[in-house]
Amino acid sequence: MEPLNNLNKVESSSSTLSNYKDKERQLSESLFRNLHVMQRYHEPSPEFLQIFEPHMFIKSNAKAFLHVMHFICNCLDAVEFNKRFQWRLLKKTSEARFRTNCVDYMNHLNEIHQLGLQTLKLSNIHIPG
Repeated sequence: MEPLNNLNKVESSSSTLSNYKDKERQLSESLFRNLHVMQRYHEPSPEFLQIFEPHMFIKSNAKAFLHVMHFICNCLDAVEFNKRFQWRLLKKTSEARFRTNCVDYMNHLNEIHQLGLQTLKLSNIHIPG
């Protein structure tokens, strides 16, 4: 009986993985569609357009993260973006500072607009989920 029991465990974990991948694909497609709509109202940078593709959110993509956050933050408030962020990230230290500023800015938006989201931590950006 034990081999059958192990087979059920394998099928169950395979099903769970499949469900996870389906959900991940749906979220990726939703993000892509929403960013595509935002482009109708806010012009993205040429660098953003180079990395923008349908399944860019399936796997960790550090370069895309930087350009997507640059685009989103500029859509929200370009003046505030220019106050808080240094853009044209020439060094890895600039990228680290940009990520930290993104977390701070998102937490600031959460607080002033009372969005009710959990406080973001830098680890949420490095290891999403």
